[in-house]
Amino acid sequence: YYEYNFTLIMANGTSYVKSGRSIETIGDIYDEVSYDEDGDGAPDLFRRIYIYAYSSDDDTLYGYVKAWNGTEWVPISKMVVGPGVAPGAYLWNVKVLNRWGWGYWDWVIAGIEFAAYGPDGEPNTGDEADILSMSLGSDWWSDGSDPVSMAVDAAVDAGRIVVVAAGNWGEYSTIGVPATAKKAITVGATTKSDELAFFSSCGPTVDMRVKPDVLAPGVGITSSAPWGAASWSGTSMATPHVAGAAAILKQASGFEPPLIKSWLISTADLLPGYNVYQQGGGRINLTSALNTAVLPHPATISFGVYDDNTTDSATITLYNLDETSGRRLNLTVQVQDIASGEFLNCAWLNATTLTLPPSSQGKVSLWINTSIPKSIYSGVVLIETNASETLHVIFGFSKLNKVNIHKIDIYGRDADDDPIWIVKYDPTSYMDFSLFTKWGWLNDYGNATFYLNDGYYYIISEGWENDTTYWTISEGVIRNSTYIELDERETVPITIDLNRTDMVVCQKDSSINIDVGYWLPFPCELWDIWWYPNNLETYVSPTTLNVTFGCSFYPAEDYNPSDPGRIETSEWYKLHYAELGISGPIEYVVDYSELVEKKTNYRVAQTPEVLAAYAHWAFTSKFYQPCAATYVFTFTAPKSRVELLSPHTTYDMDVWKEEDLGEASTPYWRWWGSIYSGENTGEALYDAWNSHPIHMFYTNWWWSWIEDNSTRYSLTIYSEPEDAYRHREYCWWDDWNLNRMLVYRNGTLIWNDTCPWYDYMVDLYDQPTPSEYHVIIDCYTYQHLSPYIHAEAEFLFKPEEQSDITPPRVRPYIKPEPDLNNTIIGGPMRLMLDVEDDSNVSNLSAWYSIDGGETWTPITLTAYPNGTYIGEIDAISGRCLSIGYNASDTLGNWIAQYIIDG
Repeated sequence: YYEYNFTLIMANGTSYVKSGRSIETIGDIYDEVSYDEDGDGAPDLFRRIYIYAYSSDDDTLYGYVKAWNGTEWVPISKMVVGPGVAPGAYLWNVKVLNRWGWGYWDWVIAGIEFAAYGPDGEPNTGDEADILSMSLGSDWWSDGSDPVSMAVDAAVDAGRIVVVAAGNWGEYSTIGVPATAKKAITVGATTKSDELAFFSSCGPTVDMRVKPDVLAPGVGITSSAPWGAASWSGTSMATPHVAGAAAILKQASGFEPPLIKSWLISTADLLPGYNVYQQGGGRINLTSALNTAVLPHPATISFGVYDDNTTDSATITLYNLDETSGRRLNLTVQVQDIASGEFLNCAWLNATTLTLPPSSQGKVSLWINTSIPKSIYSGVVLIETNASETLHVIFGFSKLNKVNIHKIDIYGRDADDDPIWIVKYDPTSYMDFSLFTKWGWLNDYGNATFYLNDGYYYIISEGWENDTTYWTISEGVIRNSTYIELDERETVPITIDLNRTDMVVCQKDSSINIDVGYWLPFPCELWDIWWYPNNLETYVSPTTLNVTFGCSFYPAEDYNPSDPGRIETSEWYKLHYAELGISGPIEYVVDYSELVEKKTNYRVAQTPEVLAAYAHWAFTSKFYQPCAATYVFTFTAPKSRVELLSPHTTYDMDVWKEEDLGEASTPYWRWWGSIYSGENTGEALYDAWNSHPIHMFYTNWWWSWIEDNSTRYSLTIYSEPEDAYRHREYCWWDDWNLNRMLVYRNGTLIWNDTCPWYDYMVDLYDQPTPSEYHVIIDCYTYQHLSPYIHAEAEFLFKPEEQSDITPPRVRPYIKPEPDLNNTIIGGPMRLMLDVEDDSNVSNLSAWYSIDGGETWTPITLTAYPNGTYIGEIDAISGRCLSIGYNASDTLGNWIAQYIIDG
């Protein structure tokens, strides 16, 4: 598989150094999988996925899947793993996680030690691995003093090269164990276009060291799979590239691990636009490494963190590996504040030129001056030789406030292992917010250390005891290194009193909300949730932050002890309370007369009963930030029930089919939508999920920008399936190729693509104006009702003269209200069309069909106030009703939809 990844790292242009070692089998390393084919609960078919591989004469790696035939394990398929970066290298797999991909840290440490010291447990006896490639990680941010990182460093000290995936968190300060090890080669990921992958974890580490060390291709990498081969993405895919490169360099040089690490870093390609905490030394380049005779060491310098004005230095040794020719070196240095992007003159070298005779070495001193603003700094020493070689040394340092935090729990003890968040409330940019908003864990003694620049910060920690959450909060300005103590004993109780004894509480939740304004398009939210808690108390420190509390409950007589997650009640309460800060204890006593009653029908589309699932998120109108999410609860659908809600609250809901309850297989469905409970207490609302007919919600929007002194326009065309009560469909998983959107501009087809997800969307950049667009959408829902929707729209795009380019938005309803099976029993029906803005509608017409759209009958529509149009439909029996309609406006924009068997 010679794909882009080999080209980027110059592996396919490299004269491979091959080991020449014979391939031997140490033992069968496999994962065993069983299948219950006849459904009797007993395994019938066994598979062993043999992960060991060997190199064939054509430098292709193979693995096997073997099956048990009742007597022996026999190969049934061969997996082509690919040539790899270092063909001929001997592969030795040490399994440290189970078949589900998880394990314990002592398993990982045991695997590191087994590979580093060999089966005999003794270093350097010849049975060890040369290189350890570790494509695993965690959200355990560490300073490198954790046991796993120390095991990695010990392996390097024993002569092993250890290459570790950086992680897939995609933000600063998200290098997790074991990538935090000081002596590991930590690897981030690049894309096919040689850019930093969005998911690639960035440094610095907790103790402000430079990480990752290098990058390698990690998007769309072809690798082995139980079924043969597959394409994967992640820093786990980037890591083996670097391990293979390290194997080639070790074979070529015999260098010890620290020099191999410096070799890879110094000869990598620095990618433009990224600092050393994002890319380390850059994306590795094997050709450059094998054709460069100068080796600087160390190639990474982490000066550390300072909180005062001082100077510091480090020594760089430069080796000339050429035995016949000398080298003349020119050195320059640059430093950038990664928060502001500004370059500063705060680093220098004691020598900017250096002459190295053949097979010699020289030294230069790198100096820094910390009389600069508090921030995180990225540095590069650029080195050019008279042999046209270019290489570099990367370095980093920080000038920040050291903030030591200690937390005491409700009993006065050290609060060990609790999570902690640091949120910068007054950032000057999104980068400032991203760098200094952090999270981590208290250690076994209740301590944590963070390095922060000047600003206003919220420091929040969460603790738990006896189904009770304790939110401990400190807030204020930090301008110097300081010590902060959090004490759960200073929190105050927030209590919800149900005012009834015949209820069972299935959920309790609370959240802390931090709105940092312009620099973050969404609020920071921390939330906690309890399953069937034994109390309705939450404790919070007095704070200026927005805080919410909630609970869900239902009559105790409906409680199902064998399956508490399945709630078949006809009366469900979902309450949420919000406070703009906490100054003292609060007790909420539920006043049932103030609740909003919502009658909710959960329908099916003419199918048997199914097990449905439900979750919701709540937003208070006090500050429109999320209150909390809920657990997922299940129930039998179809179902009608009353749900009692808090006023002044928006509920975002998600409802889907969990599984079939009978032998019949029914189509999958999933809907999401919102409902506002209203400003007036005691109101009654109505809602119906999975309500047919389904139609296509359709809209256009555009935006402009200035380029080359002219205005440019881009256009978005968007549509998605919507049921009769404005719930949107998540996704359908059947034949994606049938769901399609076509876009014509001035009669020419410019877009023709399938729509694999729930939304039909295309962004059209730099569009000419004026232009006429024609859109065609085919949507197959695979439901028993509304199985097919055809929509067409046409509009004139002339943004210089008009802002609204969306055709009339029409939503169809059938009256009388269908039952829980989306069926109307007897009598005539009415088609009701709601037009969102009918002020400029010039024409609206509709039709119906009872033969699946073969023939259509016109419907006479009568206009009513508020954009409602109603037409009578003759009585039909035992048939599915199809509907169609067409609406046009005075600008000439129009839309037509045909919903078959809706």
